Amino acid sequence: MTVKLLTTTFFFLSIVGCERQQPPPTKSRTLPTTSSVASTFHMDASALEVQIDPPAPAGDLKADVESFSTLEACVASKSHLDPLLADTVDAIGYETFVFDGCRTIAAVKARDPKLCASIESSLVKQRCERNVAIAAHKPDLCPLDIPGKLDLGRDAMCLAVAARRPSWCVGAPPVDQVRCDALARASSMRCDRVPFAPSRARCVREVERWRTMIDSGALVDEPAPVVEGSLSVEAASGSDAVSPNSVDLTPQLARGLVLVAKGNEWRTSLGQIRNLGPTPFAPQPAAAIFFGLELTLAATLARIERVELGIPNAVTLVVPGTPSTLKVGVKRLDRQRGGLVKLAIEGEIGSPPRRYKLAGSVSTFVRDITSDL
Repeated sequence: MTVKLLTTTFFFLSIVGCERQQPPPTKSRTLPTTSSVASTFHMDASALEVQIDPPAPAGDLKADVESFSTLEACVASKSHLDPLLADTVDAIGYETFVFDGCRTIAAVKARDPKLCASIESSLVKQRCERNVAIAAHKPDLCPLDIPGKLDLGRDAMCLAVAARRPSWCVGAPPVDQVRCDALARASSMRCDRVPFAPSRARCVREVERWRTMIDSGALVDEPAPVVEGSLSVEAASGSDAVSPNSVDLTPQLARGLVLVAKGNEWRTSLGQIRNLGPTPFAPQPAAAIFFGLELTLAATLARIERVELGIPNAVTLVVPGTPSTLKVGVKRLDRQRGGLVKLAIEGEIGSPPRRYKLAGSVSTFVRDITSDL
């Protein structure tokens, strides 16, 4: 994507009042406010406030959809931009700005994501597909979080809102979870928990725009799944390796697992996979211990495809390539979104004098199921 198209995309999203952020998976937590950050670093809070446009009027998405007749008529009625905005659109070269907005409305009205295909910007196209899935109440229509990456699953916020299941919002990036919960419940009051004012205003706008499109009667209000995981790492018998104690896997499991179906098996991964091949590398001396696992799951069996164990001040152990007796037992596998997954890990990895004994347990949930058929 060119720089011009990226700039164009961000401009369009600012008009519709939606934000896209991709932070790394972390344990859900309360985000700091601008004032608390400023206080911590003895700064003026105003210096941290980003000067961005105020949110556009929310309008009524349902009314826009119901009044839509043809693409040409929509473009004719929406193309009268303020001259200042027209100058900006012209400067960034988005020649289908109004057309793409109207194509989104057409797709939502028809409940057909194929009508999003002609949208120029990939991010706007993805948002169009997300809107169709939410309006149609069909999570299966949600777009992949990253096009072509089945193992990352579909847009988690889209899944939760389309299914009207706020509990699934734990699968979204932490920065999006409050906005997801507010939209799934069609309650702008929930946006009060968004810590930064500009993001809070856009949350309110988005909820108000969608409020009449989201059937509150279809809401499934249930507790969020309990997620926990731990892995003990000890020196194996006959090894003089220093024991690095244990690893808390909970933060890496907080957003759930994505199952990629192929026949009667499901491929998934957990933890941190850093290498593309069998060649290990040495972490920095201060690097924390990390563990990554790629599996193929059946009903009660698990086949290990890849393991990575990183120990501070030592070469990362990678399987295949390193001797290993590791096994993963499937204690529970609910093959549906929101279903529970429980695994047990045990065995040894490495060669003397650096051989480790691992024992751990995993309890998480299925965030999404995709298929590579």
